[in-house]
Amino acid sequence: MPTEQGRVCVELTDHELRWLWYTQKGKDKGSLAPAQFEITPLPKGLIKQGKVLHLDTFLSILKGYLEQYKIDFQLPRNPKIDIGLPLQNQFIREYHLPWVKKRNRTGLLRYLAEEEIPIPEEELVYDYFLEEEKGPSRRLRVILSGIRNSVLSPVIFCFRKAGFEINKVCFSQLAWGRVLGFGPEGNTLFLREDEGQIQYIFYKGGIPKIIRSFPATLQYFGEEEWKHEIHRMLLYLSSPHDQAELMRILWSQDRVAEKTGKRIGEYIKGVRGKVPVLQGVDEAFYAFWGSQPLNALAAYAPEKYLTVLGLALEDDKSVLNNFWRTENLKKKKQRITWGIAGLILLVNIYGLRMLVSTQQTIDTLRVEAQRLSEITANQTWEREKEIALKQTWEGIIGNPTAVGQEIRELTAYAPEGIHLERIEIKGRTLLIQGFATESLEVQRMFQQLKELGWGKVQLAKYQTAGDSLEDSFREGMPIQFVLKAEEDD
Repeated sequence: MPTEQGRVCVELTDHELRWLWYTQKGKDKGSLAPAQFEITPLPKGLIKQGKVLHLDTFLSILKGYLEQYKIDFQLPRNPKIDIGLPLQNQFIREYHLPWVKKRNRTGLLRYLAEEEIPIPEEELVYDYFLEEEKGPSRRLRVILSGIRNSVLSPVIFCFRKAGFEINKVCFSQLAWGRVLGFGPEGNTLFLREDEGQIQYIFYKGGIPKIIRSFPATLQYFGEEEWKHEIHRMLLYLSSPHDQAELMRILWSQDRVAEKTGKRIGEYIKGVRGKVPVLQGVDEAFYAFWGSQPLNALAAYAPEKYLTVLGLALEDDKSVLNNFWRTENLKKKKQRITWGIAGLILLVNIYGLRMLVSTQQTIDTLRVEAQRLSEITANQTWEREKEIALKQTWEGIIGNPTAVGQEIRELTAYAPEGIHLERIEIKGRTLLIQGFATESLEVQRMFQQLKELGWGKVQLAKYQTAGDSLEDSFREGMPIQFVLKAEEDD
């Protein structure tokens, strides 16, 4: 057996549980890959017509089965399961209704369920499949089904408590038509043995419309009693507007069921002149599926796995009957709600990150702008200082005062090898700072100061480039000097 089974279907009968583990990669029957089919016997009296009578015992069986699978194989934590329940004493029927607006359909179908389904309102759980028929009539096709809550709830409780995740809860007989290839228009009568009686299921298309049983004394009937019983059955299957013309009669692997099916065929031939198709279940199954049996199912008769195989084949998006449909819709809405909430949370987190990032960028730009502003202010201050010094110098040079006159004289007599960097006159004291190409030029400047009437001329500073690593003299003038003098009386 493979280590990955995927999903599982199970059919509940009064005597056993029939399991099918499978994988499916597409929607057609060819893509279905059954992995394991097996049967779990049940104690007598545990289940009666789909109703679990002893919850603790049934729950223990389910838990033991699932735990053993979890030990032997790699299973999902809560494997999804489709459940098939018997249709006896329950309800399913197809309706074709006038078209109504979508907002009015829920109320209409609730009223239809309460009126049509013969189950007390306090016990009723109903489900419906609805589709709009194509064409000018614009009618609504409705598959309405109902089940007793006392049958459904214990099954749901036990499977969920055991660790399964429920995907579908359907009527088993609805799945049979899907596996045996019932067409949408044909009428089929299915005969099978049930608790010592011959049960007949009348299918209108693929929908089981009527389930009844022949009397237990059927096998002891004489010829006339047979004819009377078959005639009564055909009248029961017909309606005032629809005479039941049987196109197929199928029977299970039971001699009495086969004998009954052939008698009905002979009666119809004698009355109507047409013989319906007469087949056993096995023959009908292989006619639809082909002669090659599915490997995982080869050891069993098709009748054993009709339900689980039909459940596995059904597309979840177009399932005709599912009493867990409402819960699935709630889960879907919840997932959408959580998805939207998660998306909003991600958007908020992303927005918060963007806000933080933007704030950090703004702070960085603010610091950079402040730094550039300071640089600009410093440059502006330096330019203003330079302009002020230049204006001051020009003002002094052009000033007709004695100080201005003296500065003009000093600059006028400065030798070509001298660059005066600073001239300062405070009262009677003169300070000259500059650069010279050679020491002789400094001596000439020294001599010119004396000729201009300055006394006590002295060399306050004399430095040549290279005396200090920090020296940075004017290019071509390697000597820096400072002269001080006082004005003669």
